[in-house]
Amino acid sequence: MDLVELPRLLAGQYVLRAFQQGDADLVRSAASDPYIAAVTSLPAAPTARSAAAFIDRQIGRLHEGSGYSFAIATAAGDRACGQIGLWPDPLRPGIATVGYWLVPEERGKGIASAALIAITRWATATCDIDVLELFIEPTNLPSIAVAERSGYRFQQRAPHSRLVGGNPADMDVYVFAAGAADAQ
Repeated sequence: MDLVELPRLLAGQYVLRAFQQGDADLVRSAASDPYIAAVTSLPAAPTARSAAAFIDRQIGRLHEGSGYSFAIATAAGDRACGQIGLWPDPLRPGIATVGYWLVPEERGKGIASAALIAITRWATATCDIDVLELFIEPTNLPSIAVAERSGYRFQQRAPHSRLVGGNPADMDVYVFAAGAADAQ
């Protein structure tokens, strides 16, 4: 799919939208959780320059064809509180990986589930994606709960399949297959 800009997707009382330079506060707040920086390209101690570079990378992913990176923001007020991305696999047509994170103070409110359901529906309806995968550390129980509430099912444990803080880590693979079930 050739998009000029990301759509604005509704996710309950939140929206998924393109990143904006005004989202620098999100980058600074997210850096308070060292795990986010360990598993993403978020700078661990963001300066104004590195926060702007992170945002530029998120915006650029659409145009370079590597995926779709959305800010998760409040529908009222447009305050960014997280990120969710869809990363189509160029070697496996119809399959994409999804990843998401929220700033610590916004967790446990159903935001991640709403965002995951919204991106899942969009991907399967408009992006020619039939299978979406989540790679979750087995000890990340909150993220596993988000996956399961959103219609994803455990498929397998993938040993040493992702880097966390530069070290290989086991991941549980959760899968959503279009047609097998609908996103909640």
